[in-house]
Amino acid sequence: MDPHKASIIEHLGELRRRLIVFLIFFSLFSVLGYFLSDVIIKMISDYLTKRLGITLISIHPMEVFFTKLNIAVFMGIISVSYTHLRAHETSLH
Repeated sequence: MDPHKASIIEHLGELRRRLIVFLIFFSLFSVLGYFLSDVIIKMISDYLTKRLGITLISIHPMEVFFTKLNIAVFMGIISVSYTHLRAHETSLH
């Protein structure tokens, strides 16, 4: 499909396909990030305790859940961005 001669419907179809692929990979990597969040929090906590003498505490019951959720979303964004960049890089060569 030549991008200069494609109709608006073809462009919208391509956009829909890319958004679906993005959402699938984002969801998969976010779920993986959620399951790995305990390991990531442990690594950060150990580093802060050993190097700086800082201990992480939770002062609200939902704080641990939101921290895990933030790590999961961050992992999803970073992983999808990296995957997209690698796919785009290989398609250029």
